[in-house]
Amino acid sequence: MTGKSVFVCCALLALPVFWGCVTTEEPNPWESADNLAQVARDHYEGMQFEAAANIFLKALEKDPGHFDAALGLGNSLFMLGTFAGQRGDLKARDGYDAKAMEYFRLASKSKPDAPGPYLSAGTLKHDRGLWTEAVKPLEMALERAQGDTVVLERCYFYLGTCNIMMLKYAEAREFFFKILDIPGAPSRGEAEKMLIEIDRIMKGGGK
Repeated sequence: MTGKSVFVCCALLALPVFWGCVTTEEPNPWESADNLAQVARDHYEGMQFEAAANIFLKALEKDPGHFDAALGLGNSLFMLGTFAGQRGDLKARDGYDAKAMEYFRLASKSKPDAPGPYLSAGTLKHDRGLWTEAVKPLEMALERAQGDTVVLERCYFYLGTCNIMMLKYAEAREFFFKILDIPGAPSRGEAEKMLIEIDRIMKGGGK
């Protein structure tokens, strides 16, 4: 029920960037925004979040409206913020989070109908225990899911947990039941456990 997901701008800008080899005579075609974003995604998937953030930022310098770079940079900062929080450095965490939200907003402006930026923003708020603030972006992601079962499942689960924490048990039940309607949903088992707990609470069993 608690999130495990995870810079201050000046810290980000100070990170060294060594990708590619650009001469002063002519640009390196490999350093297009698309190519840089792909390299950054590889670093992100390898949990090299500082390197990923650096390269996503460089992709945005090439193309300030690049959707994947903006969303990827936001997610990289989110993860760096999570690790800072785990170290007990809440000031750094809050700095990373604020910058992450800026890039989620940038991504949403680039592709207003894409659910990703809203899902990431809602997940960040959820994972920080900001339940009421998480609801709106999660609802906006849900509106844009367009049948994407991965997005639907995550939205249902996070909205379910947010509603539990806000003591809105009936609403929470509805979201967890929706997960059971998704064939092969990975969180099905967790949803079933949450429904059992909600029923216990609603019948007077307490928390």
